Formats: sequence, structure tokens, C-alpha cells
Amino acid sequence: MLNYDWGKQDASAVTAGSEWSGVAAYANYRINSRWRVSVRGEALDDRNGFITGTPQTLKEGTVTFGYQPARDFELRIEGRYDWSNRRSFTYTHTLASTGAAVTQYASHQTEVALQGVYSF
Repeated sequence: MLNYDWGKQDASAVTAGSEWSGVAAYANYRINSRWRVSVRGEALDDRNGFITGTPQTLKEGTVTFGYQPARDFELRIEGRYDWSNRRSFTYTHTLASTGAAVTQYASHQTEVALQGVYSF
């Protein structure tokens, strides 16, 4: 599957005009009757920051493995990597020495998810 979106916001008394675009590509492969693997890649060009609040280009890649032990239920493990040309991802950690919370900004983030999906 391939998807392309383009959007435009006209200027108003409250906001300046803006344009953005995005593309996504997905592929799903059924290995056998119980297992599948999916890959996905997406990009969003938010050059004026209208959608995300920060002028940036965001990209992501995801790999999902699905196991279907029953007809209406699937277990999934998913890994995802997001990155931007700006430091727009925040994370907070606690300093061991002082106990103070510190917020830092990064241009990327990694996620892992375990999911159970019931279909009805």
C-alpha cells in the first residue's frame, strides 16, 4: 500500500498559511496461517510546523511480527524508530546523584510494543 497526502491551510487573521505533505508505504506478508510480518515507513514534511508545532521533517520505520493463535485474536511485537531533522522528541530522566528530573531533547526515539488484538 502506498499513500500520499497534501494539505494546505489558508492564511487567516489568527494564523499564517501553511502547506504540508506526507507519504506512507506499508507491506504485509503472511508467512503461514498463524504468522505474519509487516513493515511500514512514513514521512511528514511539516515545513512551517502547522501540524506538529515545530518546523520539521519527521520519518518513521516500523516492523511488526504477528502470531494468530485463534481466529479472532492476534499477538504482536512491534519495533519502531522515529527521527526528525529537529530535536523535537523529549525524554525525562532522574539524576541518581541529586534526584532531580532532567528533560532532554533528541532528534530520534525508539519504541517497542507488545500487543494483543481481539477482532469481533
